[in-house]
Order: sequence, then structure tokens, then C-alpha cells
Amino acid sequence: KLFNGVEEKWTSVVDVASFDELEKITADNDVVAVFYGDKATAKRNSKLLMLLANNSMIIFVTITDKKFAEKTEIKESPKVLVFKQFDEKRKDFDGEINTERLVTFIEEN
Repeated sequence: KLFNGVEEKWTSVVDVASFDELEKITADNDVVAVFYGDKATAKRNSKLLMLLANNSMIIFVTITDKKFAEKTEIKESPKVLVFKQFDEKRKDFDGEINTERLVTFIEEN
């Protein structure tokens, strides 16, 4: 659960350069949260993403590679997705990106 006083920090935000690199990360980890958007949008949201990453036990990734949008059929940017090795393999976050909504989304997925 997020913000539950987890002492050990297991993750941070990882900037991924390519879709191929992201595929490897998602294959090697049970749960990966992905922020897709242009560099300016990722930079504007970096504090929020770091806060979430430092208070959870999943990998957070940012990617700007347009190939990712094509392969995942994303129609809008920015977008947050969660990829899992179990249950639903992919869950998309819809709506305005803000701390409260993202925390709820990550906790529920």
C-alpha cells in the first residue's frame, strides 16, 4: 500500500529511452507503472512521480518514445498505465493526473 511508512525504498523513477527497453523491464518485474508523455510534461510531473515511486514497491518508468504509443494504441498524452504479470495485464489511468487520483489508482491496481 502506498504511503504506509515503508522504510526500505525499493524503487525510483526510471527514464526509459526506448520501447524495447521498456519491454524488458515489464518482463522482468511483476508490476510496472508507466508514465508516457513528452519530456516537458514528464519534467512537470517528476516530483509527483518520485513521491509515488519512493512510497511504493513497484517500478515507475517514464517514456517519451512514440513507438510506445503506437504499440500500446495510446491516443492521448500524457498517460499513466500499469503493466502486471498477473490478473489484468494492463490497466490505464483515465482523467487528470494529480496526486490523490494517482495514489488511488496505483493502490487499486
